Amino acid sequence: MDQIAKNIFSMAQLAKANGIKVVLASALPANSYSWSPSVSPADKIIELNKKN
Repeated sequence: MDQIAKNIFSMAQLAKANGIKVVLASALPANSYSWSPSVSPADKIIELNKKN
């Protein structure tokens, strides 16, 4: 999760440095993915959304 958050923050900084307005929102909640039913992303999404 730390690396994902760092990547998002890095993209935002790069965009701002190039005059692009950045708007970030939380990752959408999901309890499962239809294309990968064995994956349970809810806890990871909650953790990612808490990063700042």
